Amino acid sequence: MAPERALTVVQEARAALAAHDMVGKSEERVRSVHGGRVLDSEIAKLVTYFDSRSDISGYPMSDLTRFAVASCMRISEVCRLTWADLDEKAAAILIRNRKDPRKKVGNDQTVPLLGDALKIIKRQPRTEGEERIFPYSEKTVSTYFTRAVTALGLPDLHLHHLRHEGISRLFDAGLQIQQVAIVSGHKSWQMLRRYTKIQAADVHAAYKSGKANKRSRGRK
Repeated sequence: MAPERALTVVQEARAALAAHDMVGKSEERVRSVHGGRVLDSEIAKLVTYFDSRSDISGYPMSDLTRFAVASCMRISEVCRLTWADLDEKAAAILIRNRKDPRKKVGNDQTVPLLGDALKIIKRQPRTEGEERIFPYSEKTVSTYFTRAVTALGLPDLHLHHLRHEGISRLFDAGLQIQQVAIVSGHKSWQMLRRYTKIQAADVHAAYKSGKANKRSRGRK
């Protein structure tokens, strides 16, 4: 079989399997302690640690840590954000070529900047000739974060857990699945399910609240 034809066959097979949710990239491992969450006290320790260091080569690690939680972005996405793609008025930003197991390029997505995300962006310095908001190496950010975690003795904490924590906080705030997905970039409920702690009682409460609101609207 010609190499070109063999490649086509493989691509077609992958597409067929993906269409039936039979294949996909592995998900990042959930944290094994604190119910998978990152505690406010741990974030505070990290911020204090980074603010006390003079050997991190100008990297605003405190802001990067806070922004990773507030934005729910991967560090690779954070380090690609540009000033040109920021819409301050709408408190939103365009993430270009966002990670998607079925699309390598062209998966651009405009996401809302919630919490302190916009505030953190606005306090970043603008450098002439630099289009990125956070013009840093994602590998170096990860290295600095790992060193801090080790120095502080924080158990099973990795950089990608900050994104996980941010997503969990959106559900804590009462956002619905489809709203969280706009922020996180997830494509399905199955991928977001692990971030929720929905119990049967929660469903009953939401159902009763919905019926009460419907009766209230009907009386107007």
